[in-house]
Amino acid sequence: MVLDVKTKYHIKFSTILISLIVFLVLANVIFFGSVIRQSFTNVIDIIQDKDFEIIYESVVYDGINLNFSVKKNTETPDLTALKFVIENETGKYEYQQEVLSDFDILSFSINVLGKISEILKLSVFPIYKKATLEEEIGQGVVHFLDDNQQQGIISYPSEGDGAGSYGIVPDEVIIIIPNQTQTPPTPIPTSSTGKSLVGMNLAGVSYYDTQWVFVDVMKNAGAGGRWLTKNATGLSAWDTGYGLQIPLDSNGYPLEIPYNVPSVSTPQFVHILIKGTGNYPSGDYTVFYDGDGDLDFDLSSLIISKDTILKKYVVRVASPTTGGGLHIVIKRSNISDPIKNIRIITPGFENTYQTQTFHPLFLQRLQGVGAIRFMDFQKTNNNPSTTTRTPKTYFTQSHPNGVALEYQIELANVLDADPWFNIPHLADDNYIRQFAITVKQQLEPDKKVYIEYSNELWNTQFSQTTWIQQQGCNDPITKVTNAGGSCDSTKSGFKYQAKRSAEIFKIFEEEFGVDANRLVKVAGGRLDAGSVQTAHSNLLMGYFSELNISAPNALAITTYFGETIRNQALNQTYSALTVSEVLDKAEAHLYNYTKPNIQINKQIANNYGVKLIAYEGGQHIVAAFEFTNEANLVNKLLAANRDLRMEDLYNKMYLIWFQEGGNLLAHFNYAFKPDKFGSWGVLEYQDQPELDAPKYRATKNAINTYKDGSTIQPPSSVCGNGIKEGNEACDDGNTINGDGCSSLCITEIPTGCTSNSQCNDNNACTNDVCTSGTCLNTAITCNDNVACTTDSCNSLSGCVYTANNNLCNDNNACTTDVCGTIGCTNTPILGCGGGGGAPTAGLVLHLDFENGFNDVSGNGNSLTCSSIKCPVLSTGPDGSNAYSFDGIDDSLNKSVSNGQQLDLTGTSLEQPFSISVWIKPNTLSSSASAISTVVARDSFSLRTYRLSVKQNEVLFRTGNSTNPKVYSDKITSTNLIPIGSWTHIVVVFKGSSGQANSTIDSGNLIDYYINGNFNAGGGFNNDGASAGSTHIIVGSYGGSSSFFNGTVDDLRIYNKALLDSEVQSVYNSYTLISLSPEYNKNLFQYLADKINSWLSKF
Repeated sequence: MVLDVKTKYHIKFSTILISLIVFLVLANVIFFGSVIRQSFTNVIDIIQDKDFEIIYESVVYDGINLNFSVKKNTETPDLTALKFVIENETGKYEYQQEVLSDFDILSFSINVLGKISEILKLSVFPIYKKATLEEEIGQGVVHFLDDNQQQGIISYPSEGDGAGSYGIVPDEVIIIIPNQTQTPPTPIPTSSTGKSLVGMNLAGVSYYDTQWVFVDVMKNAGAGGRWLTKNATGLSAWDTGYGLQIPLDSNGYPLEIPYNVPSVSTPQFVHILIKGTGNYPSGDYTVFYDGDGDLDFDLSSLIISKDTILKKYVVRVASPTTGGGLHIVIKRSNISDPIKNIRIITPGFENTYQTQTFHPLFLQRLQGVGAIRFMDFQKTNNNPSTTTRTPKTYFTQSHPNGVALEYQIELANVLDADPWFNIPHLADDNYIRQFAITVKQQLEPDKKVYIEYSNELWNTQFSQTTWIQQQGCNDPITKVTNAGGSCDSTKSGFKYQAKRSAEIFKIFEEEFGVDANRLVKVAGGRLDAGSVQTAHSNLLMGYFSELNISAPNALAITTYFGETIRNQALNQTYSALTVSEVLDKAEAHLYNYTKPNIQINKQIANNYGVKLIAYEGGQHIVAAFEFTNEANLVNKLLAANRDLRMEDLYNKMYLIWFQEGGNLLAHFNYAFKPDKFGSWGVLEYQDQPELDAPKYRATKNAINTYKDGSTIQPPSSVCGNGIKEGNEACDDGNTINGDGCSSLCITEIPTGCTSNSQCNDNNACTNDVCTSGTCLNTAITCNDNVACTTDSCNSLSGCVYTANNNLCNDNNACTTDVCGTIGCTNTPILGCGGGGGAPTAGLVLHLDFENGFNDVSGNGNSLTCSSIKCPVLSTGPDGSNAYSFDGIDDSLNKSVSNGQQLDLTGTSLEQPFSISVWIKPNTLSSSASAISTVVARDSFSLRTYRLSVKQNEVLFRTGNSTNPKVYSDKITSTNLIPIGSWTHIVVVFKGSSGQANSTIDSGNLIDYYINGNFNAGGGFNNDGASAGSTHIIVGSYGGSSSFFNGTVDDLRIYNKALLDSEVQSVYNSYTLISLSPEYNKNLFQYLADKINSWLSKF
């Protein structure tokens, strides 16, 4: 009987179990959009090269991407790329990727969607570098000139492997004779006796820089030299904001992890990004450390091995094309022997990093520069340093004080380049003297030393300019008064610049002694002149002469050409131009603005008997801040920088500078990822092909052409005018490469393809490019940056983006969820939510954060933020998207002019309006002075409003322009805004006319609602005049203070006073999920885990 009962129930439980498993799988597919990766089991064959092995177990095909790993079995120093051939019965697809020769195992992910439908065979073929002339001679390859002095090549069989190993067929003679003569133009300098007159500015070191400066990439960690924190248990924001409270040793390493921050319930880990952008070397990084503890790595990095005895990890970092990055977390650090001296070594350098500080490609591509300007490398702008420098041993060189001086000197020595140092504006005399002593002791004695006080002390966007103007007005020696008797801060600032610069020069002269003639004492001037008399440079040099302390011997300006799009008229003009027309304007600017101003500054330099040098130079085709979100304009300016014609403009810039008598020109800058704020690098990233880098090609040519002691002559011909003249081998009327006549009017010898059109594979899913005579058909990436679409590619029509409304489900029954071209829109359903649905009448701004920072009210009032100061994605009170602000520098903003929709107060506070927002603070202060601003609009005209919170208070301010005063009001209650919990706040301002728009209270001008509960305001208090920026800011006051630390969701602003019933509708339109925090993101995951937990009991 017992046995029968057990059998009966066993069958029932099995049936239930199977049903539940099927249900969970289906739910996972439906609700999470998971793709079940299928094993690549239908392979007929994998074709291996003898030196390279495709690891069969690693091959996975998910219907879109073919993923696999390749193992190298022998040393192949000449390897440059691997080519893969993917075949089926009806066709094949070829894919090629450049690789470093020194690797053990590499992973690849190839998008084959639209290229090939079924995969039956995968082959690998190595591609080696071409032989040099010496190698070819050793292999039986002879270069010759025929009777007409035309170059040809004969190859013949050589002994041993010889030419055969480079693909030249033995027993066969090949003769190649070009059709036209290739004669290089005569170099412009008539002599070359010294160091190059072309220098380079380096970018700052950080996780996002693309320069590959150090072999040890831990030196790139972060962007400001500080650790981020995250919760050691449970869910966590990207940065919980306790980094400044973690005790550190003298080199910035935490003394104890996990660390219990006072008054914080959850212990904290520390973490930091090492590499967060593309174009960094992939492969196996070796991580060494001292001390006792545990590390973790994520994003695109995976721990391959760990050795606690040798204190070593091996971390595999995926190709940068897959996104992600290299991210390190310290999960445990023993307080008795804390983790320290972390070194993360680029693949291939684990045995040499101790004697090889700098990446060889970084050194190679800077070879020959005459000087290195370390302005950004030192983080000169806004530098806080007064007495201390960053030590070499600090855990990262992204420190706010910049890279250690010792590394700067070492780099100058290795490159045989003169260093150009920028002394921080706050540095005291002892800092400067120790700086000078270190340079004198460590820099090789044949190097000049460029010394400049700070950077661009005329540029008011930097704090150093404001500071020197204040010092200038406070110092009786440098104070300059205007006609009214008050201090002229601009002129006083320039005079203080001259005084402090001279004091710095004098300290260096004292320390260098008899070697003081090595010093190039730089007066930081300005290109913009107008005339000799009115030029900033002339004013500055006059102050040096007047003070008579230690005179400069060089005046520094820039050679920038191309307009900054700084007003609406220019924005409209440039937005309508083609890329070619943008370049036309840049060339006109070079000749009509840059050249005349160089001439004026040269005359000033001559008048004072000093050299004219350029502290920066290059193109300046960039949008000012207010136009950086104009995508059409920004993309056009980026395209102009990448255009082949930019090489010609750079050649002309260098020629103009040196023809006009300029000395050293330090280009700004070396390698930097272009974005909406400009394309400043000659390279976009360190390993960018030279073919794709017109600015680098021109600068490399200038480095090798213009040298100290050279005589610069005008060119004897003009390439691109359609007239073959001088030493030109051809002139086809343009300066475009790839059409048979190069941009330097040198005949191009056809080898294979000569244009992109010859490489068309009739596949809309590939990018077809002719590179060095070889067609490359590279798979395009279809990504519309819309999370709710499925991105695919059709070989006939190209990218296809299929909307999936299910991915827009915000788990709110009171919204209609639709996926569109801008992402998800979750439109409130009228009559839903118990109060008639959230009202839309009068709604001028609605940030639901389901579409980033876009305004979904339909009014186009979207907000923006800047890179590292952006809040991070989090979860709202109803499980939908929200954004977390770090309380340090995160904020969103939008420029708002008077009279626009978000200018709500009018001229005399007559305009009623309402603000609704959900907040969940991480920390709040109860002190009288410390408040956290949620949203504010501050204006110089005093048409303001500001909603702020403290732990026991909600504060509101508003002001007007007719009677320039700001009024404040607040409500107070114990634990009014609880920490770590969601609170809904509505502020209703009824206008100065006191409109009775509330059904509860008609007396006060302002009403508050906390979680739907009415709370009358206490009336206005006169706080006096106040002013700020003309922006609406979310998360801070003016973008510079009172930062909010916590999460914000569903911000709504109405240009009307909401009725009590409407407030209730807004509050009730959210369906709160009251699950435990670890499950409040996904109800289905919660249910699945509960079911699995129940099943485990059986």
